[in-house]
Amino acid sequence: MKSSWRGNTGTGNGVKVAVLDSLWAPEPYIFPASVKRFIHHPESVPSHAAKVAQVIGSLNPTAMGVAPACEIYIAEVIGDLVRGWGGLAEALLWAEAQGCQVINMSFACPTSDQVSEKIMQRLDEKGMILTASFNAYMHWPHELPWVIAVGMPHQHGQMDIQVDGEAGVLESGVAVPFRGTSVACARLAGIAACTKEINPSITRQQLLRQLRCQMAPGGARTQATLAA
Repeated sequence: MKSSWRGNTGTGNGVKVAVLDSLWAPEPYIFPASVKRFIHHPESVPSHAAKVAQVIGSLNPTAMGVAPACEIYIAEVIGDLVRGWGGLAEALLWAEAQGCQVINMSFACPTSDQVSEKIMQRLDEKGMILTASFNAYMHWPHELPWVIAVGMPHQHGQMDIQVDGEAGVLESGVAVPFRGTSVACARLAGIAACTKEINPSITRQQLLRQLRCQMAPGGARTQATLAA
């Protein structure tokens, strides 16, 4: 994340970010305000949620998150993917009840959930910002018009924005590289948190419009490119 962007938009102070992801595994420098499990069959790799959360809000002085002052709320949902979404709708409602202004979904799935879609639409209309990882083969939920579809530079497809997809994070306390659209999506969620600190009422459309004024245009639905 460029320091110039963080300097212009704050650090996410006072903004609550929900991370809908895998099982939580504690790591140094990242301290969620709350962790809640919504899955019945935890089959996912715990480190993914921790890595995504670090990209958004790590306090690591050598690998600071995009929005280090934001409050992170972890909703464990990914373990149910192979058996159906299960707790995703409940997780979205929980995030709303916690007062989260940003919801990060660093995942994609080949199947949809109409109940969750209706909730996402309502949250978007309420002014919450939802981000989801772009995937060329699995299109949900990033294909939804009320979710920001986040890809990486040089990817092709229907996405709203391209963001750098490389970061350094901790795994079991050891520094490791973390790459992919999960990183890009989390980085955009951090940007949203920083922007919400300065302008709490900013909407998805306004955020994208603001970014498009500052970043180079891309093709198709991809309208901006953001480098780390």
